[in-house]
Amino acid sequence: MRPRADIVQLSQRLGLGIGASEVGDYERLMSTMFETVDRFQSLPSPEPRIARTTRREALGRPARGEDPLNAIAQRCLVDGAAHGVLSGVRTTVKDLIPIASVPMSAGTEAFADYVPSEDAELTRRLLDAGATIVATTNMDAMAFSAGGDSCRYGVVHNPFDPSRTACGSSSGAAASLFYEAIDLSWGTDTAGSIRIPASWCGVIGLKPTHGIVPATGILSPDWSCDHLGPLARSTAMIARGLDAVVSGHSLDIDYPNPARTVPTGGYLESVTAAPTSLSGLRVAVIEEGFPDILEPGGDFPEGTRETTAAVFEAVRELGALGAVVTRLGFPQLLDGADVMFASLVEAATSAAMGWPTGSHQLTEPSEDLARGSHHARTNHANEFPPAFKLVLMLGMHLNDDFGGTLNARARRLAMTLRGAVDRLFVDFDVLAMPTTTHYAHGADETLGIADRVLRGWDMLANAPTFNLTGHPAISLPLAEADGLPVGVMLVAPRFSDAKLLETSQVCERQMGWLPTTPPAAAKSQTG
Repeated sequence: MRPRADIVQLSQRLGLGIGASEVGDYERLMSTMFETVDRFQSLPSPEPRIARTTRREALGRPARGEDPLNAIAQRCLVDGAAHGVLSGVRTTVKDLIPIASVPMSAGTEAFADYVPSEDAELTRRLLDAGATIVATTNMDAMAFSAGGDSCRYGVVHNPFDPSRTACGSSSGAAASLFYEAIDLSWGTDTAGSIRIPASWCGVIGLKPTHGIVPATGILSPDWSCDHLGPLARSTAMIARGLDAVVSGHSLDIDYPNPARTVPTGGYLESVTAAPTSLSGLRVAVIEEGFPDILEPGGDFPEGTRETTAAVFEAVRELGALGAVVTRLGFPQLLDGADVMFASLVEAATSAAMGWPTGSHQLTEPSEDLARGSHHARTNHANEFPPAFKLVLMLGMHLNDDFGGTLNARARRLAMTLRGAVDRLFVDFDVLAMPTTTHYAHGADETLGIADRVLRGWDMLANAPTFNLTGHPAISLPLAEADGLPVGVMLVAPRFSDAKLLETSQVCERQMGWLPTTPPAAAKSQTG
């Protein structure tokens, strides 16, 4: 039974107004409730879910020279099934996707002593499909920056210019694909964190339709808009990855309609059967995706105007391949980042405080990960990155002032945005715009807290809207500027991921990926 002082303290903390004459009654009630809790606590926890493997070794941090781009968090060697669609494929997962027995830090010292006891659902599906997991990848701390420079293990370098960053937050997932020992990477995308580093590093990054790749068991700031997806250097490898992990039903599919059945398999088949042209493909180029078009005299980060020119050149090539290209105004795109932030800030605070159901969690939470998160927050919160500290403080403040109404409005507006995007697909097959509003920025160790946090968000304008709406979006390395990759983002109707990959395959075959100059990255022996 809780002592009397706790009853009074809890009442005061929650503003419940329990008087001295009532404390005894609440002690009795609390005692009765704790009997229920004790009975629950006596029940055994579910067995940890761990994929059957033939080998599972944690190999620690890479040695000097093995990882010139600083893309790897932990080396490991986890062999999956002997046969499967990913047999022979060497893959990595972002350092917030648990692998049992392999240290996981989410890019921050706050999780430095956490070693998962079970696999995430994605991990299990990869291993069941025959993949070999060779590493976890470095990432921006707590996935709360896209800068590529807030990582626990230091800056992740850009493969085409190591003086610049790889972007983030799935920084190492993108950069590591230039290592000979890695074929496929997996990241998370809450506001662009797969597509954005794919754009800066010149690889393919897919944010699938929301929920078709299960987020069960991962560390997420907001389940309602987080996505897991693949990065690779070929469309065929992306398709193989989806064939391995997409199932017909998922606990976290398509909020608020979890009953939808998802097309399974056939992604590689669609890519293999892709046509030789884009004849008849209706492409809407979203003008609001180009900040310098909206504000010609504006002061933008380095590479903004060059990115616009490069993307329009790529769009012209889409037209040469038979696509019907139309410039289209869609002002709602400009609302996406603000709605995304309002949705995320309270949801992330709720999840960090141990109340993940506050963010419409439709996955099965991991007890082990919840325990690790609680330990990090209660013992090492001072080690959280500045961007995450900022969001926690703001989330607490906004909840005190608005009581969850901002998040509720944001979720309603997200559904309104979803409907607006859905209506575009009555007349168009795909939407096109720059993935990022500018190309890779330089690494700068001299930046203060405020400048680093703000710079880590300044390329996010176009990506977040489609996290809110759940539409599949892919960044393709179809353009370059000043020798640096420039990603072109294509967005398609929900659950038409196969069609999006088919389009990617035509582009890959007929246009090729840019830059054509080999990256500056040295080869790695990782794996």
